Amino acid sequence: MKSARPSNPQAPGALFRELSAPDLIVIGALFVLLLVHAHMGWMTTKDDAFITFRYARHLAGGHGLVWNIGEAPVEGYTNFLFLVIMSVFSLFKADLVAAAKIVNLLSAFAVFFMLIEIFQRIYRDRYLLFFGLFLFVFPFFTSAQIAGGLETMFYAMLVTLGGLLLLRQIEAYRGKRQAALAFVLLAMGLTRPEGVLAAAAIMLLELSLIERQRRARCLGALALWYLAPA
Repeated sequence: MKSARPSNPQAPGALFRELSAPDLIVIGALFVLLLVHAHMGWMTTKDDAFITFRYARHLAGGHGLVWNIGEAPVEGYTNFLFLVIMSVFSLFKADLVAAAKIVNLLSAFAVFFMLIEIFQRIYRDRYLLFFGLFLFVFPFFTSAQIAGGLETMFYAMLVTLGGLLLLRQIEAYRGKRQAALAFVLLAMGLTRPEGVLAAAAIMLLELSLIERQRRARCLGALALWYLAPA
């Protein structure tokens, strides 16, 4: 059963308000399932995460991006932005294992709610929405990436946010939102090497789907906010 389209499809609030009380109950149950799975795997941390933590501590300590203090920099990481975030926590003497897990948990929450808006914008079918959320929260992979301490869930949040901003831009182009999209694409490339390819795919999709008269402006904004900082 499909819901009627809201009067203002560009407004996220309108997309959420069209969900019925039973819809919200199912979504709430799926969110609780996400919390349960995160709790079940919370004490498991992947070994590779400690590579990031070591670099983050050295960076926060003023030694640079080095594996061993006093030696030349060695690029033994592939998650620069996540590493920098961890180094900020290290400056405040935070437990980096807990910090990474909390960042990933908050990222998972963000993905969950962004998926609701994405499914509402594309399908407006409650059963597809429930199925999509179930596929995100049920597999062990999701809980493992929340608790593992790596950057995968944080990266997934950036990719999901990039896709959501793309959908909003296609529906109604906004200059400020274009800058936000470019920054998200830049963050994707700084978080994972393959993020550059994902960002390029989103750029090409936007340029091919937006109105022709806006393409030059869109390309200019991407060059200013994505290429210049990079």
